[in-house]
Amino acid sequence: MVGGIGKRLTGGLLLALILAVGIVGAAIADGGVRISCPLTAGDDSDTCPPIPRLRFELDGQVTPMSLPRNEMQPAALDLHGRVQTTDATHPSALREMTIELDRNVSIDSTGVPVCRGWGGRELRGEGPRDCGSAIAGRGRADFEIAFPEQGPVKDESPVTIYNEGLDHGVQKLNAYAFVTVPVPAEIITTVEIKRVPQERYGSQAVVKVPVIAGGSGSLLRFDLRLKRLFELRGVRRSVVKARCPDGRLSMKADPILFKNEAHTPGVPATTVMRGLLSIPCTHAR
Repeated sequence: MVGGIGKRLTGGLLLALILAVGIVGAAIADGGVRISCPLTAGDDSDTCPPIPRLRFELDGQVTPMSLPRNEMQPAALDLHGRVQTTDATHPSALREMTIELDRNVSIDSTGVPVCRGWGGRELRGEGPRDCGSAIAGRGRADFEIAFPEQGPVKDESPVTIYNEGLDHGVQKLNAYAFVTVPVPAEIITTVEIKRVPQERYGSQAVVKVPVIAGGSGSLLRFDLRLKRLFELRGVRRSVVKARCPDGRLSMKADPILFKNEAHTPGVPATTVMRGLLSIPCTHAR
């Protein structure tokens, strides 16, 4: 985990849990959130049943932290996430995140070579060998596979982020990981980024994690860095650029979607979280 990380978003900032039998509400409070019990008709009890509570932590950092006030400068964007339950049982699977990124952070892979045609390759535990020039970032990820007939098994993998190019104004990236349990398998997470000009936010990234091990697998942790310097028509460019006009960079995660694909008894079929992340920065002198 990179030091000096910004204010943490935890599960934590849970606003709603959607269950097959009802709805779980939550109230936002300083330093975390208080999650209420499942609601049923006429039930106003304050006693919660002993079901596992899902928690999600998301940290972020832009480096260097010292940035110009007005001019965009080449930078790196780090994202760190951790999924767990309060009783250490197998968590629901993180399937999708929608993140709105501060307008003072730009992600633009235009000019980076493109890597396409992912299907039909032999499983080697690595990304396509002919796509080294399309790499836009790297990292690591931890996974847990939990079959009903056996205990949970953890596996970890390096992650390589490849540029898949621009499609109708949408930038596409693929994050490639590889697990060996229960059998060798590629895990390719897709990222689609588009502009969404707003007062605070300038782009939106939709991250989709595939079903892992037929629904028995969950992503436990990821540490990713998006960074790539390259040259386009004789000009040095960067996939990530940033500036710091007011001492912070904001991110909004809404929604963060989890699925109980392992069909763990007593766990919501779907869990939805949302929250805000503030990344500190300083003005370059």
